[in-house]
Amino acid sequence: MGVKTILFTDIGNDVSSVLSLVYLATSPAVDLELVVTTSGNPVSKAWVAKTILEFLGKNTRVAIGSAEPLKGKAIKPRKYESAGLALQEVQVLDNPIRAVLGMLSPVEDLSVRIVVNAPYTDLAKAYCCDKRLFHQKINSIYTLGELFEGKDRFHADQFNDQIAADPRAAGIIEDVLSEIPFVLVPSAFGINIPLYPEFFEKINLHHPVGVYIHKLAERSRSYSLQHGSQKQLYRESQAVSLPHSSAVALALGSPRVLASKLRQSDGAHCHAIILHPYEGARETLEQSLQCALTAQYQKAHPRRA
Repeated sequence: MGVKTILFTDIGNDVSSVLSLVYLATSPAVDLELVVTTSGNPVSKAWVAKTILEFLGKNTRVAIGSAEPLKGKAIKPRKYESAGLALQEVQVLDNPIRAVLGMLSPVEDLSVRIVVNAPYTDLAKAYCCDKRLFHQKINSIYTLGELFEGKDRFHADQFNDQIAADPRAAGIIEDVLSEIPFVLVPSAFGINIPLYPEFFEKINLHHPVGVYIHKLAERSRSYSLQHGSQKQLYRESQAVSLPHSSAVALALGSPRVLASKLRQSDGAHCHAIILHPYEGARETLEQSLQCALTAQYQKAHPRRA
């Protein structure tokens, strides 16, 4: 049995968020118990996440999170988020805070990991509702980020919009740095292991999730070339995706493909491990996705004798 995990995601913005969900849902090292969709159109995102999970044969619960940040402008949803995915009649939860606290209450102390691939809005709300429970149950928090030298503060570089999308929520979570261990994956991780067209050519197109990944990869790359903060990098590298969200998932499920460095800020008690990729990170992601989609498809469509 893998480690109990909660995923906060803005799935659908970029294909990397879908790869991250598939990886966490099918990794033997992870027991994905709850997914919370945040930002943009969280209702549509919840339907996308739940549909993908059901296509993968998983009954993981999905909760609809917040569209509005605690501070700042709401992010406009992208029209292509669910394009190419045959949405199913699925059941999702409409109270993410209750879902998070309800999942944490019965489990053993320090047994839950949290993965954040979205603005920190709903994580901050849940934490503020029951700080004692978080300190008691959460083992560690995995997220994209760096730390400012000498300070217990996240470093928001130009490639990390999780902080900029809701700075007030990020500030609340920064206060947790001295209480709960963080595993931080720098934005440069995704730049170091870009996913090229040949990566996606190997994904099983017989599986409906594989079809969706292909279509989302095309649409999200087109958007990134025109509007994204990394459009120059996309143009120069010819990459289809700079897999930031997938990198955070790999940090939890396959830590062997990353190198770690303990970072403690001066004069403060800060638990933060900074991770950097090994060469095998891209291959690990590719193999896990191939195995997950092919195995599940063969199970659903066994060969006739």
